[in-house]
Amino acid sequence: MRLVSLALSLLLAGAPLSLQAEGTALHGTWRLTHDPDGPLVEDWMRFGAVAVELGNAKGVYITCPYEATRRSVRLRCQVRGQEKQLMMIVKSDFRELVNPSGAVYTRQ
Repeated sequence: MRLVSLALSLLLAGAPLSLQAEGTALHGTWRLTHDPDGPLVEDWMRFGAVAVELGNAKGVYITCPYEATRRSVRLRCQVRGQEKQLMMIVKSDFRELVNPSGAVYTRQ
């Protein structure tokens, strides 16, 4: 179900970001800690050097390359053969990521 939510929220597009070095501040695991759409479920993101794994209690369901700046991170995922982009806001302390639906992921 979380994959469906992700696919629906992967709608933002725009100019490409070029500061991949900012991604190092994102390395590690981020867990869903606030979901405005309902009760919390096991949902997480694991950022590596050039890609992020999205997963839940059943495991990884998609791996996406990403681009980052100090203020945002853009995931570029292949969903059913089409590239979908998701822009997330990076909070100034690099402890929270917020997606367009208002879901908050916190660094673990």
